[in-house]
Amino acid sequence: MLKKVCPYCGSASFSSTTLGDPWLCPRCQKDISHVPVENPNPGPMADLSPKPEKSWMTTIKGFFKS
Repeated sequence: MLKKVCPYCGSASFSSTTLGDPWLCPRCQKDISHVPVENPNPGPMADLSPKPEKSWMTTIKGFFKS
């Protein structure tokens, strides 16, 4: 899901694609195709970058410490 905020009226607009026709604001009907796409779900889950994994040895040592 993609999100844009209209610079004319401030309304949020959501779409599943950027292909095809111009992206029109659902409130004021102005073309907002030029507006950059935003993350619709900011927060802890928004960071999808890969996290370094623990080595298998660290995992085993942690298991036996308990």
